[in-house]
Amino acid sequence: MAKTNAFLARIEAQQRLNMELQRRFTIQQCEDMILIAANRAFGFGPKRLRRLRQAYNEVFLEWAVGALEDGKTDRDIEYTKGALDRQLRAITGEDFRPWEERYPDAIFGANAPKGGKS
Repeated sequence: MAKTNAFLARIEAQQRLNMELQRRFTIQQCEDMILIAANRAFGFGPKRLRRLRQAYNEVFLEWAVGALEDGKTDRDIEYTKGALDRQLRAITGEDFRPWEERYPDAIFGANAPKGGKS
C-alpha cells in the first residue's frame, strides 16, 4: 500500500482551500455587481435591492444544485445547458446569446467538457 506524501497532501489541501475561497469571492462579487447595476440602471433602492438579492441567491442555488446533479451522470451537463439556454432565450428575446458564446473555450481551458465548445 502506497504511503501518502504529507507534503503533497498539505499542498493539495491548500489548493482546495484557495479554490473554495476564490469561488466564494466570485459569487459574492457577482451579487455585489448586480446590486450596483440595478441601482444605476433602474434606480433600485434598499427595498428592491433586498428583493433582488434574495431572488439572485435563490436562483443561483437552484441552478448550482441542478448542475451538480446533472454532472453526476453527464460531465458535459447538457441538460442544464439546454434548460438554461431555453430560459434565457425566453426572457432575453433577440438579445439571447447561446452557451457557446457566453462560456467560450477560453474560459474552460484544459478543463473544457468533452465535445468542444460545450
